[in-house]
Amino acid sequence: MNRGSVRDSGALGKRAPAAYRRLCRASSRRRDEALRVMEGHLARHDFFVGGRYSIADIALCAYTHVADEGGFDLRPFPALRAWLERVRAQPGHIPITQG
Repeated sequence: MNRGSVRDSGALGKRAPAAYRRLCRASSRRRDEALRVMEGHLARHDFFVGGRYSIADIALCAYTHVADEGGFDLRPFPALRAWLERVRAQPGHIPITQG
């Protein structure tokens, strides 16, 4: 069985065990809810903690900035996308691909 990303579950279709399909749907709901929570916060604040760039932003950016690689669509989240740009604009920011 393919145990890749949630996005891979579509390729398995009806052949995937029911429990695996339920897990994929639940994972998608949790992912969507997490993105909505982030969007709601960032619609009111520039950063996650204390009104300034912090380790919280670094930690959350680590996975969020590559969400598209996991099949996550960030287009419905304008505040989150603007936050990613603010993080990228921070002095000393090093893109992961520059490593």
